[in-house]
Amino acid sequence: MQFSPDERYIVTGNGARGDAHSTVIIYDVWSSQEKRKFTVQTGETGHMEWPHLKWSADSRYFARQTEDTISVYELPACGLLDKRSVKCPGVRGFSWSPKDNYIAYWVPEQGEAPARVTIISVPRRHEIRVKNLYNVHNIEMAWQDQGAYLAVRVDRPVKGKRSSHVSSFEIFHMKEKEVPVDTVEVKDMVTRFMWEPKGNKLCTLHGEPGRVNCTIYNVVQGKVTALVTIPDLRSIDCIFWSPAGQYCVLAQLLNLQQNKFQQGAGCMMFLDTGVGSSNPADYKLVATEHPYATDVEWDPTGRFVCTYVSAWIRPNDNEYQIWSFLGRRVRKES
Repeated sequence: MQFSPDERYIVTGNGARGDAHSTVIIYDVWSSQEKRKFTVQTGETGHMEWPHLKWSADSRYFARQTEDTISVYELPACGLLDKRSVKCPGVRGFSWSPKDNYIAYWVPEQGEAPARVTIISVPRRHEIRVKNLYNVHNIEMAWQDQGAYLAVRVDRPVKGKRSSHVSSFEIFHMKEKEVPVDTVEVKDMVTRFMWEPKGNKLCTLHGEPGRVNCTIYNVVQGKVTALVTIPDLRSIDCIFWSPAGQYCVLAQLLNLQQNKFQQGAGCMMFLDTGVGSSNPADYKLVATEHPYATDVEWDPTGRFVCTYVSAWIRPNDNEYQIWSFLGRRVRKES
């Protein structure tokens, strides 16, 4: 299930597998009335991508991606906006700004045409910014929670090295005139990146398995600066920011792709990103562990963190631990 941002509507999906079609239904929470139903083909993966519908921040619109199109629907009637979809041949992914009614989407290279990241306004469909990119393997996008910046990770193949890629970032400054874009070369494969809540820092994990580094960037008007690179984090693969910003937890959890625990699973590092130093050691609060941890959750105030071993994933060693934001364990319960 999925709620709209204003919790006025709820979306359900039956999650059909294999050749069966899935069904997605939107209900009005107040009246329990069915508003719209979609039949979804599961595609090559054999399952439906979820969430299938993506909502604008003000809940006035929702959108869904189909082959070569993005269809935007307007509430409360749930009708197709202007009775036509946005044509974007080859579209691979899209996301709404968390603040404004903008949609960012990307298409891969096609023949001699470059890959392209496009930002359009809704409902007028005006192109706010277009960025052409070349020699692209994959793209991933992430909005800063105030909609001031859009980070686009671009993965490119390494010449002469099969299955090897390096990453760079394209940072869109959404609040500035003509939306300037900064390019940040990482010269490593970026495995994770996440914006600081209520802030303008971008935390990234990059490198090879067993030799992961963390670089934190500060993004301000017209400038992107690398604050620090924290080296030798072994196989850390997850980033968990405090909801209040500044503090974050880096962790190595269950490898969901391989559905198994790697050596060192449960390792964690608590960071304070507000120290303003160039020395990596100054950012480290505590290096600790919760063996076989499967999940990390912050409380809404950002004062405490819960780590736990889920019985849904691991049938034994089930317990939870509570930590302060500084990395001090305050409770352990099996």
